[in-house]
Amino acid sequence: FFKNKSSIVNISSFSSISGGPYSSHYAISKSGIETLTKNLSIFFKDKKIRVNAISPGLIRTRLAKNFKNHPYFERILLNRIGETEEITNVVEFLLSNKSSYINGQIINVDGGMFLK
Repeated sequence: FFKNKSSIVNISSFSSISGGPYSSHYAISKSGIETLTKNLSIFFKDKKIRVNAISPGLIRTRLAKNFKNHPYFERILLNRIGETEEITNVVEFLLSNKSSYINGQIINVDGGMFLK
């Protein structure tokens, strides 16, 4: 069902790293997406299908309307939340030939949230 040399991009979340007392089920599912990404990149190697995932940080959506109150907001090195276009730019890159040597990776798009 996938053509040779295709590219798959899964969406994870910073919750796979941090979890939380009220979101254990969500964190576990996103950790599963990351493991699935790595395993599928191995499974599809003969078809040269690349499989990667993006792990967004705090992104401006209706779910993040109170982002300044989020406990991790102060950790973001860029001192702002991300925009949806910044996620789609990475998706477009991973689907393009410009990323032809990237496979089995989880790319954090989080403004440096987990570096401090």
